[in-house]
Amino acid sequence: MGRPLKITQVLVVLKRSALSRLKGSKSRGDVRLRKLAESGHPSTLTMRLAHEEHLLSVKHVRRELRRRDIRFVERSRAPKTGLASFDLVITVGGDGTLLDASHYVRHQLPMLGVNSAPASSVGFLTACRAPTFAQTLDALVADEIKPIAVQRLRVQVGRTTLPEPVLNDVLFCHDNPAMVTRYRVQTPHGEELQQSSGIWVATPAGSTAALRSAGGTPMSLTARSFAFIVREPYSAPGSSLQLTGEMLESDEKLVIESRVNTASLFIDGSYQRHPVHYGDVVTFSLHPTPLQLVRPRPRS
Repeated sequence: MGRPLKITQVLVVLKRSALSRLKGSKSRGDVRLRKLAESGHPSTLTMRLAHEEHLLSVKHVRRELRRRDIRFVERSRAPKTGLASFDLVITVGGDGTLLDASHYVRHQLPMLGVNSAPASSVGFLTACRAPTFAQTLDALVADEIKPIAVQRLRVQVGRTTLPEPVLNDVLFCHDNPAMVTRYRVQTPHGEELQQSSGIWVATPAGSTAALRSAGGTPMSLTARSFAFIVREPYSAPGSSLQLTGEMLESDEKLVIESRVNTASLFIDGSYQRHPVHYGDVVTFSLHPTPLQLVRPRPRS
């Protein structure tokens, strides 16, 4: 056993359920969906059940923290500053909630995810569900489980480093999904002009998601590497592309030079977007600060 983790002040980041996000929205689609949910339309059953399951999970987490006299502050999103005053970040939601909060954790602060609606959420990055939250928290405090270092990506556009450390993946593609994405890609093994529907670049944590769906190989969560794969590569008849996917080591870089006017980098999903213009050079490498992620206790 090592030195027990002292937890006195915790930041709790709460997911806003899909049903909660509809409240107050005035967009035509949201108003229609909210009316369907309020009328009990069968198409909204999963959404309504997930909302109720999430609320129960939030109550459970609050109760267990209070039982242990742990002070906590609740937010719907992690603050951009001030995280150094906390001993632990707990997210109550799914992978999306944890991914978003992780962008603001830029030092050795452990994160623990609670999958608040497991009936409808995968929660791959989360450590537990509400019924096992107390057991997981106690094991963390007693040093029976330790956070693991999960690699993240650093992304630079030109000389500018994007503020978000990437925990899952980045999609580089044309802003119009029906348009071809043109670019020059450079890896430690060469460079090539390409046309495709874009490129996925993933960490070990993200390698089981979109990268795998696109034909990539999943990596161990603790691997010190990252990977990319080209989506729907196009080559002229009689030719073929060579650099369509690769795993890169901790000291290697992936470079993409855009050859379209309106492209974007989508960071860990669709909510964080950064524009990329013709001639911009985007560089991917491992971030110097991995995320300290609490994972489930290994089965004996």
